[in-house]
Amino acid sequence: MINIPFTQESRLELINLMIKKTNANKYLEIGCDRDKIFNNVICDYKIGVDPFRGGNRRMTSDEFFSQNTELFDVIFVDGLHYYEQVLKDVDNSLKFLNPNGVIIIHDMLPRKEEESVVPIPTPLPKTWLGDVWKLAFNLSARTEVTFQLVLIDEGCGVVFKQPQEPKKLNIENSWKFYKDNVFNLPLISYTDFIKKYA
Repeated sequence: MINIPFTQESRLELINLMIKKTNANKYLEIGCDRDKIFNNVICDYKIGVDPFRGGNRRMTSDEFFSQNTELFDVIFVDGLHYYEQVLKDVDNSLKFLNPNGVIIIHDMLPRKEEESVVPIPTPLPKTWLGDVWKLAFNLSARTEVTFQLVLIDEGCGVVFKQPQEPKKLNIENSWKFYKDNVFNLPLISYTDFIKKYA
């Protein structure tokens, strides 16, 4: 087990903090499930996309983005926890993000290998994050966005449309690679994130 120093703050606190900070008028959530987050986000205009339940758009994220014409201030990505899909969701979100907007991605820091297996295991473990962690390395290596990984709630990635100095890593798709390199990611405590960005 990897000893990641999470603190008790929640993804909902982070989302509402960034809504306040950006004076957000429009919020988009990908993957709503039982609306635990969606119903408690403080924003006048909210769209929640889920193919099964929750939110207010019953469709896949691919279907939503293919017909969407709106820009959003804060986008929360918590849909299918497969790297290929979450990568697509974030790239599509960037196309519909206002210049000063923010994307928040949930479930980026597994602590045990069984939390990260794909496809979805049966029976489902108590905590399952899939291989979303691969996106953390992808975003760390980009130049056109700034990426920070807040140490709360299974790891919440935050993406800004600002250039960054990329991290140079020979990225591999193995648990061993993740375990050996997780502390090379741009990890930040909630307190330090607030000081720096809010």
